[in-house]
Amino acid sequence: AAAEEQHAQAELVNFGKTLLSKLHAELEISRAVEGVPVVKLPIPEPPKDYWDLEQDVGHIEETEEFPLPPAESEVYIWVPSPSLRSLRAAYERLEAARKGGESGGADKAIVEMAKAKLSAVGKDLKQLEEKDEGDKAIAVAAAEKLAKKLKKKGGKKKK
Repeated sequence: AAAEEQHAQAELVNFGKTLLSKLHAELEISRAVEGVPVVKLPIPEPPKDYWDLEQDVGHIEETEEFPLPPAESEVYIWVPSPSLRSLRAAYERLEAARKGGESGGADKAIVEMAKAKLSAVGKDLKQLEEKDEGDKAIAVAAAEKLAKKLKKKGGKKKK
């Protein structure tokens, strides 16, 4: 903008803008690739202590009615694991960076690197989402079992 006000050569100003756009796009791709977290992926028959319960396993949000589902929705509120949430966010950032790189004129090799990383992250994300569905099913079954016991006792949850 300042160069245009000073009546600089339009050709050079446009070249500078194009180059700046390209560099910003390439920088964002690099940052997005570096920002992909390292997460544990499902393995066949994991050891008992393989999963970090706070980091790798989702949970049901414990509402006032728990172990009964929330009264307003009748459906348990599922909170995905921090690992899954961070991988989803990284995937979305990488996808946006790839699109920005393509539209911003980033170097083709850098855009291809983003595509390859996006593919790998997508596969990891799919595995974690499948694991999350399994974790959710187990947690909901356990909560429903507790809710049945509570109903049999005819009482309400202790406060």
